[in-house]
Amino acid sequence: MFGKKENVNANRYIVMSKLDGQTTFYAQKGFATRDDADAYAKLMMKTEEYDRNKYYLFEQSVAYSLGEKDVVRTEESFSTNG
Repeated sequence: MFGKKENVNANRYIVMSKLDGQTTFYAQKGFATRDDADAYAKLMMKTEEYDRNKYYLFEQSVAYSLGEKDVVRTEESFSTNG
């Protein structure tokens, strides 16, 4: 507002988890860089006592709430961690 730009893509990379055999993803944490998201997922997998949790990386590639002229697309597609 008033000439200030909002940081829309602050957490572009979202680490999510899912139990084996389930269809629902649960958001764990958002990160500004893929390296940070990868490090978090690796730490969670290393310290996780319950081995049925699987971790996935989701990347925000389009901000639909922005106007068409402001939509930013990337060449990378969604990817999983692993």
